[in-house]
Amino acid sequence: MNFLFLLLSCPNLDQTGSLYSDLALACSKEGHCVTIVTRAAEGQNTGIYKEAGITLLRVKTPRHEGVKSFWQKGLALVMTPFLYKRAYKRYLKNLPVDVIFMPTPPVTFINCVTYIRNRTNARFYLILRDIHPQCFRRKGVHLNPLADRYLSWKAQKAYAEADYIGCMSPQNMSYLQMIAPNINPSKIVLLPNWLRTVEYVKPDQTVRMKYGLSDKIVAIFGGTIGLAQGIENLIRLAQHCRDNHRVIFLIIGNGIRKDQLIKMADECRLTNMRFLNSMPREEYECLLRTADIGLVSLDNNYRVPTCPSKVIEYMAMKVPVIAMINRNNDFGSFYIDRSRIGFWSDDTDFEKAYRYFDSLLINSDLRRACGEQGYAFYRSHFTADEIYRQLMQQLSTNGE
Repeated sequence: MNFLFLLLSCPNLDQTGSLYSDLALACSKEGHCVTIVTRAAEGQNTGIYKEAGITLLRVKTPRHEGVKSFWQKGLALVMTPFLYKRAYKRYLKNLPVDVIFMPTPPVTFINCVTYIRNRTNARFYLILRDIHPQCFRRKGVHLNPLADRYLSWKAQKAYAEADYIGCMSPQNMSYLQMIAPNINPSKIVLLPNWLRTVEYVKPDQTVRMKYGLSDKIVAIFGGTIGLAQGIENLIRLAQHCRDNHRVIFLIIGNGIRKDQLIKMADECRLTNMRFLNSMPREEYECLLRTADIGLVSLDNNYRVPTCPSKVIEYMAMKVPVIAMINRNNDFGSFYIDRSRIGFWSDDTDFEKAYRYFDSLLINSDLRRACGEQGYAFYRSHFTADEIYRQLMQQLSTNGE
């Protein structure tokens, strides 16, 4: 089959990977013709590129990553689909396409999808992750009413036009039916998060020496540090352990609340928190393998059901998990309870979170058991190859 992925960003496939590039590579490995349309890297011109055997149309667009101005980022996301469409007309207009994959965010690509569908008669698979504009509202971002209506219109249009809508969990599916009651429920399907198939590699402890972590119990948080992440939970855990000088909370990543988190740690005089910027996947995974506990945190004000993909990385690296999550979210039951990789609590139940954290802290056998259980579950449920198999089962039906 001929698959076209419309992605907001994609790393160089010869060097590293990401959630969606892992899936694209799994499809390519099975013999499908895969093409990716995505933004160009810094200093790269619009054009066709070959990476890891896959054709990419990289499009020069305004920068949206790392932009602190909400409006500047919003303008870039509005302009990008027009630039993608123009580049598609120039470079790919004769490309046969059977299925178009478009993840959210953003929902603003839907006009580009519609144009390609009309030319190719392709089916449209919407990979639903962030649900906009509801996510903005729940994050406390007050959109201009015009912007809110615009995003709502785009989202409803995407739901209506999709032949398949892949959701991260059963509660995610139910939430979508609630906010889009007019769409056919039969096209709402389960599509959990995934990671490329990883063979477990024994941790290289020398990386701990590089980062000054020798003889420490490392609780790691990796990924976006934004409005949904509940950074106050990380501060509370660090405060809970401030007298245990063996424990280090290692925060890796960037985001609009990182500076605020660092300031909070300074104000609380938390010397047990260390911060690193985002790093290449290979280096991050090398460091992650040596971690003792993996942290997941979601702000309780963030009421949209969501499932952070970092938990799959923790599973693949045999890192046990403590999760502090928002209410009305089945992330804990669907990802953590089923895999038995660790423990979770409502992010307002601090005492419960402390008990779970302490139980992993003092019991290395429990940490090891949780890590092994999570890894086994990942291999059977959450590899990109397994998700590819589920996708092909779904595509074998006719959709709506």
